[in-house]
Amino acid sequence: FYRVLPFVLLGLIGSWIATPAIQGPHPGFTYYFDAETLVSVDDPVSVRAMLDTSGGPVAGWSIVICHDSHLQVVSAEHGESALTMNGDGPADFMSIHFTPDEGVRQGVVVDFMNIEVLWPAHAHELLLIEYELLELPATPITISFCDRIFAGDTFSSETMAVAPGGMVIEPIRSPALLYAPQPFIRGDANGDARVDLADGVALLQITLGGDQSGCADAYDYNDDGHVNFADAISALHGAFGNGPLPPVPGHIDCGIDPTEDTLGCENHGACL
Repeated sequence: FYRVLPFVLLGLIGSWIATPAIQGPHPGFTYYFDAETLVSVDDPVSVRAMLDTSGGPVAGWSIVICHDSHLQVVSAEHGESALTMNGDGPADFMSIHFTPDEGVRQGVVVDFMNIEVLWPAHAHELLLIEYELLELPATPITISFCDRIFAGDTFSSETMAVAPGGMVIEPIRSPALLYAPQPFIRGDANGDARVDLADGVALLQITLGGDQSGCADAYDYNDDGHVNFADAISALHGAFGNGPLPPVPGHIDCGIDPTEDTLGCENHGACL
């Protein structure tokens, strides 16, 4: 998809009434990602590139997506908007190229006949990407919209959208942050590498409106997938020998949560 995409599109859809030029990132248009925030080396990382067109219709788009060195692109496919928004059929022009170590580019013109467009909506699915996670990082993984020419690629592209009439829109770009599961000690709410009475007190404060960020998995003393008052009570009973110690990875050993739930752990001081 050549760098002269805006001028090509202007010729293809020029019979529309031209819209005013839009300068700088436009708050009515946003490129963003729909992806699970927790990733694992055992599972593929599936990401959807999305476009919010609340600010008006879009006749075509060009995106370049870059990623951290911890990831590698396995596949890239056109999303629902490219495949169905031209009279319930595919766009008149669609192009995808990916370089596994660098990223993906896509270019789309919805309709050469100047009839069909992406109408204003919050969630247009543009592109489906599957990554392989090469190793577990200690810091968040970033996937972002970028402007880049990939090594060995004979075409180039920029991240933009095009309004009816051929005017370039610069949508806001919102990256995706992915986290690998981090080791923690279940029940160690204060992060001092011990599970004792102090953690029961800390959990009372957390469940009564305190900050639950950092390592929610560590606060889930009873491993029921929720951080609530029951965890504080379980911790107090455990500290006085009137209840069981927390399930693995609990008590003194750092480890990864074996239970599937919606909680996560960005970092746990005792296991850094």
